[in-house]
Amino acid sequence: MTFGRTASTGSNDSSDNNYINGSTATLATPGTLASLSVYIGTTPAGAHVRLALYTNNGSGNPGTLIGQTAELTAVVGWVTIPVSSSIALTPGTYWVVAQADNIGTVYRYSAGLSATDFWGWTPQTSGTFPATISSWFKQSGVSFSMYGTISIASSPTNTPTATPTNTSVPLTATPPACSSAPIAWSP
Repeated sequence: MTFGRTASTGSNDSSDNNYINGSTATLATPGTLASLSVYIGTTPAGAHVRLALYTNNGSGNPGTLIGQTAELTAVVGWVTIPVSSSIALTPGTYWVVAQADNIGTVYRYSAGLSATDFWGWTPQTSGTFPATISSWFKQSGVSFSMYGTISIASSPTNTPTATPTNTSVPLTATPPACSSAPIAWSP
């Protein structure tokens, strides 16, 4: 199951090198984070990209780093990278963020979206992601093509059990015979 913006339509951003760029992604179902994805509009040969997932802090900006991917060679189109460890997520809003190590690598984005869609950015030299992000610039109604994928635990299958039945068993004993003799009554 995915959460975030899975559409690849839109425009290419300007240079995303030495920035952390990201978008909000709302998760409706609990699950385990499996991978993060970004749509790259253009990139030169030899460029790299990495992704991370952050909480959404009280003011709607990225909060605490939850998990990140390894660095992978960037290609034009969807780049999906598995997360480095199993991370359980609860329903809520998160930030999927990416960073590239080459000035020619840019991400796809869409504008004119719902006011609940946000994108943002901050300067950051390419490398591991910080534990928290500061100086975040945010705009409403815009989103990068970035999303997360979760696995959902399968529900146990109910196995029907035998239902007890009530079986009538005929009586085998014969009731006592009634006597027709008068009964004597004494006070």
